[in-house]
Amino acid sequence: MKRKINLALIREKRLKLGYSNEDMANSLGLASPDKYFRREHGTYKFQATELPALSKKLGIPLEKIFV
Repeated sequence: MKRKINLALIREKRLKLGYSNEDMANSLGLASPDKYFRREHGTYKFQATELPALSKKLGIPLEKIFV
């Protein structure tokens, strides 16, 4: 079963916490803020290995990241 990531929740929580795309890219070990932006907007998919760091940074339980 393939589950979708709730991109709207991720963006909403990031903005509420005041994190920039650069902050998020650094937390996930991405080379540039643009790479994070593309993931958050659905152009690229978040990798499974990035989800725990994303969950921790935004304070969202891992199971809540999925729709």
